[in-house]
Amino acid sequence: MINLKYLSLFCFCLVIACKNDPSVDSKKEVKEPKPLTTLPLKKIDLVDLSEFNTEGTNWQIGGAVYADLNTEGALEVKEGTGVLINKPSDTEKANITTIWEHGDIDLELDFLVPKGSNSGIYLQGRYELQILDSWGKSTIDYSDCGGIYQRWDESKPEGQKGYEGTPPRVNASKAPGLWQHFRIEFQAPRFDKNGVKTQNAIFKKVFQNGFLIHENVELTGPTRGPAFAEESATGPLFIQGDHGPIAFKHIKYKAYTQDQLSLTDITYEFFDGKDDKLPDFSTLTPSKTGELAFLNVRKASDQGDGYRLRFKGKLEVPVAGEYLFTTRIDDGGELFIDGKSIVFNEGDPGYGVARGLTNLTVGTHDFVITYYQEVWGANLVVEYEGPGIIQQALAYDKPVRKDRKKRPPILKNKLTTPEMVRAFVNHEGEKKTNILSIGDPKGVHYSYDLRTPNLIKTWKGEFADVTKMWQGRGEPQLLQPMNFAIDLTGGLPVAALKSESSNWPSFIPDDFKFNGYEVGTDNRPIFKYHYKNSQFTDQILPSVNGNNLVRTISKTGDDSTIYFRLAAAEKIEKLPNGLFSINGAYYIKGDDLILRDNKDLIAKVNDRLSYEIHW
Repeated sequence: MINLKYLSLFCFCLVIACKNDPSVDSKKEVKEPKPLTTLPLKKIDLVDLSEFNTEGTNWQIGGAVYADLNTEGALEVKEGTGVLINKPSDTEKANITTIWEHGDIDLELDFLVPKGSNSGIYLQGRYELQILDSWGKSTIDYSDCGGIYQRWDESKPEGQKGYEGTPPRVNASKAPGLWQHFRIEFQAPRFDKNGVKTQNAIFKKVFQNGFLIHENVELTGPTRGPAFAEESATGPLFIQGDHGPIAFKHIKYKAYTQDQLSLTDITYEFFDGKDDKLPDFSTLTPSKTGELAFLNVRKASDQGDGYRLRFKGKLEVPVAGEYLFTTRIDDGGELFIDGKSIVFNEGDPGYGVARGLTNLTVGTHDFVITYYQEVWGANLVVEYEGPGIIQQALAYDKPVRKDRKKRPPILKNKLTTPEMVRAFVNHEGEKKTNILSIGDPKGVHYSYDLRTPNLIKTWKGEFADVTKMWQGRGEPQLLQPMNFAIDLTGGLPVAALKSESSNWPSFIPDDFKFNGYEVGTDNRPIFKYHYKNSQFTDQILPSVNGNNLVRTISKTGDDSTIYFRLAAAEKIEKLPNGLFSINGAYYIKGDDLILRDNKDLIAKVNDRLSYEIHW
């Protein structure tokens, strides 16, 4: 339980520190482009239906869609490109398949479900991942959104025809009309040279809206309603078109073959001596040489510290194209192919990860990797990914380790009263400190940034996994929501603007002061801050039905130029039903809201401002 006696003093010091923190300076930070960590997925350009086969006219390409939150089966289409749309009728309700086939595949896509609608994606045309409007359901099964559908055997007795089927771990579904996301890692079944199946198909991982809902789920055969009854090594992607309207966009994939690189004729040279940076190997004389079956530091050296190694070998490349190499090294080293430096990894200091991209032709290439070990751990792993080749280690002799008994996770999931937890929280890819997360027995939870202060995240279902706060050294100190979470707009919540079009400040002004919070009679916090000549309270409550959050800002004071920012995003759109769509990820409902350039949603604060967040 947080000691409220010292909270105001703590928060005052915290705000003063933020004012001097360059991370909240008014100068806009220019972010460096993210380094390449994996080869990009191939995107289906939805300008026409040329990558698909369908026998009906119910499938079309559009520029945007709109589905009203409360209207059954409604889906309006705007002209343009970029969205694959199914609008079935009594006579036109054909399915659709890709013209290409796949075995193993990584697949990502966005989908939008109108109220009450239904569809499904079949990997290889055989194994269905269900799409359904499952918003708000407290009990879910295999037939709900994200479920792996059951198999079917017509020869079995009634009540037993359907079998297997796996529900998602949680109901990770958004409200109708919002864009949702699937990320799927699928492993195709394996067959021997005689066509006999040796391994079942596996949904290795399935994420819905960023939350893991399946892991390593085997399928003994095709699920109900497949395009093909018999299993095979490959098959097309297949989408149902006969169950209701549906829309897709941002469809991307990587389909994998069974090809792989091989490293043969591996030799090593051992050089005694301690370095704190990568030495010039051309000046060194080896004291020992030998042959290896794998890139194994410990097999090449029996010393604990203070040595260098150079490995050489022949790299066999089966498929021409771009390859991304990754080295994971402690302390440092450099990878060469055909005499060209591909990955330089200095460790910086100690363990480091570095990557390099190169184009390789089919055939044999000279491979060299240098390595130095200064102190502590010795580690050298080379990974690669190529055209149709899944990311994997190269010539790595993985050590056999005894499985450690896993300790049970630490969960806060059985709440009978609101609970507050101080912990770090990830927000928009950044670890945020000074966060208070509030779990509510109604099943609608949120995180509040005490630095700015502002509401930054919300989610539903069970509250939080706090294992990373308390197990081991607890270094990450992360509170992890137990369902997918919506990242909301952070930053300063209120500002005095000369006009509705004035820029929103990116720094904390001198006359802003966070005054902590008080706990109401319902055990829920009410946040308080002071700005210019006004006092504010910020109260966030679950709605009566538990499907959304209601936020109320109250002001006392005579400042007439103060505005509140509800959201900032790449695209904010006012929908025909009066709701505001924030990047298609969630809705905001409120009166007298001001939309600025479709990127900023604000409201003037008089005495009271109340709005709802739906997702």
